[in-house]
Amino acid sequence: MALSSVSFIRVFTITLIGVVFITVGAFEFKEYIASASFLDNIYGYAWSSNIGWISFNDINQGSGGGNYGVRADSNGNLAGYAWSPNIGWISFNAGDVVGCPGTAGNTTCAPKLNLVTKEVSGWARACAGTVSKDCAGGDRTDGWDGWISLKGQSPAYGVSTTQTQPYLWQGWAWGSEVVGWISFAGSLGGGGGPRDYGVVGPDNSIQMIVNVTASPNPVKINSSATWSAVVSGGTGPYTYSWNGDEGLSGNTPTVSKSYKTVGQKAGTVTVSDSGSPKQTKSASFTLTVDLFGRVKIKEIQP
Repeated sequence: MALSSVSFIRVFTITLIGVVFITVGAFEFKEYIASASFLDNIYGYAWSSNIGWISFNDINQGSGGGNYGVRADSNGNLAGYAWSPNIGWISFNAGDVVGCPGTAGNTTCAPKLNLVTKEVSGWARACAGTVSKDCAGGDRTDGWDGWISLKGQSPAYGVSTTQTQPYLWQGWAWGSEVVGWISFAGSLGGGGGPRDYGVVGPDNSIQMIVNVTASPNPVKINSSATWSAVVSGGTGPYTYSWNGDEGLSGNTPTVSKSYKTVGQKAGTVTVSDSGSPKQTKSASFTLTVDLFGRVKIKEIQP
């Protein structure tokens, strides 16, 4: 079954009822944490012969698990959750992988997609491998800690993406004896046939959203205000262009401006991503400049 590279995951219609999963008899995976996502831009399925399908986004057909997903920000930092119906949540959040077993083959514990080489490094973690099953507690005491290495040595292995859109993931990660080897793309027929499943992203078809704020608001006249743009979705890296009252300008995510007159000061940022086709979005905000700025009133106790 050969599918187009862009749509093969979104029309993925494999019937999971016929797939035989290997039962990990020594462990119980009954408690899972709640997980929510916002504009997660990585989707599709990976496969482990030990635990079966791993879904990277709730937009996948038959994904289960609720509201979740994995995303890459404009610097390639990965975050969010994947879902396994057999072992539950798999975290790609940097805060959940602090204290990983080691960095052999990896630069840091935090999972990251190198936007130049397209190599993935760092660690993920099955939350059921922690005592509290929420990725926040200590290791279990029965021999499984949930760690999944995205890049390693002896033997050499790793995960990467293609250089161009739609950024098809490929390669292998290692999750110890419980999870085993995780394949990020493959053929259901085996033998190097057409790619029938896999992980894709970051996907610029996911709408880019731009928000802008200014702080403090109000700001005192002749004092500096900081304008900040926050971008979700699209494909990083992003380019920024600021304009506004009293000569507001800049080309970075955050700019500072001091105003010489009081009143309402408008500012607009225009952001373009690196996808093909390119997405360009603008957002505006109005800042108040007055004689006093933000005044903190101290409560006087009788």
